[in-house]
Amino acid sequence: MKNNFFDLKGKTSIVTGGGRGIGRSIAIALAKSGSDVAVADIDLNNSSNVSKEIIKLDKRSIGLKIDVTKKEDTEKLIYDVVKEFEKVDVMINCAGVPGSRLPSSELIEEKDVRKFIDIMLVGTFFCCQEAGKQMIKQKKGKIINISSVSGIIVNRGLSGLAPYCGVKAGVIQMSRALASDWAKYNINVNCISPGYVRTPATEGVLADPARYKLYVDTVPLNRIATPDDIIGAAIFLSSDESDYITGQNIIIDGGITVW
Repeated sequence: MKNNFFDLKGKTSIVTGGGRGIGRSIAIALAKSGSDVAVADIDLNNSSNVSKEIIKLDKRSIGLKIDVTKKEDTEKLIYDVVKEFEKVDVMINCAGVPGSRLPSSELIEEKDVRKFIDIMLVGTFFCCQEAGKQMIKQKKGKIINISSVSGIIVNRGLSGLAPYCGVKAGVIQMSRALASDWAKYNINVNCISPGYVRTPATEGVLADPARYKLYVDTVPLNRIATPDDIIGAAIFLSSDESDYITGQNIIIDGGITVW
């Protein structure tokens, strides 16, 4: 039996949406676990800053700009990472937008619906597809998509979540289909579905005492998660210890879905 469980030494990982929030925490955790990390984000300053933090941990890293809705960007991402690191062992797709700021469903604008679909469903697929092509060549790889508890339930007390819930449910089912397609290549595809998490993107909503209470009252553990609550599952699914797990969705919600 090995002693160094969850050791990612020698692996190369990519994190999209890695410039802040959950993506940033995962990127740094991957590095602390031994992986070299490519940090990709729509904001190059953010991805570069996280990359600098990782380099201080004595791991190799590059910060890259990516718009996941553009297929050519996802193609270039994999090209650049393979050019720098020669392989892609782990692909973690965190790029997304919050879902709790839209009006009631009958009032949601077309541009907002398409934004959700393009970034979190189509963009996630493009990133999976390009990473998958490289991993097929390698005959091994791990892909982890960040979905949401909203892909399983409709959050109590909130309205206007139809596009977000639909997209996040789609990410879960898409991951299952990719897991089926690519199992023969020794590629594992899984999801992580967080509940309410305090990030720069959600700070504004959580600053509203009424909204904060609404959220906390639905969580049996009686608190809002931090990005660090998500990293354990991400490291596990990135490691060799999860080699027999594919097509699964790990829910990290403080117990929201037990009610």
